Amino acid sequence: MVKNFIENVMNMKTEKERRKYPRKKVMIPVVLHNCDANRYFYYSGIITDISLGGLYIEMSEKSSRRVKREQINQELEILFKPPNFSFPIGMKCKVCRMDHTDYGLRIGVFFDGNQNDNRNLLKKYVIL
Repeated sequence: MVKNFIENVMNMKTEKERRKYPRKKVMIPVVLHNCDANRYFYYSGIITDISLGGLYIEMSEKSSRRVKREQINQELEILFKPPNFSFPIGMKCKVCRMDHTDYGLRIGVFFDGNQNDNRNLLKKYVIL
């Protein structure tokens, strides 16, 4: 039993090593909307962390009131314009994390499906 525990600890990856893509700290305005046919709301927020796999969005309390807080895996579409880009990038994503903060809500999303064209554009920004 001790041997198994030691082997598990030795094989554990750190937080940084578990990530498939490196993250970049940013402050980019973003517009989101849910993909629910019954509700069609737009939300605004700030992207604070971005990678080729997904991003974190900070939302004020006012903006976050309409977000379905109970629904992880909720589908969203986002639109944002990275600095030095002349046009915005649109991505489909799914919510994988929701954290309540003192000022609102922090949402973690991962990019959904085959969006290779947009991912290639994003790669130009994230890797710079």
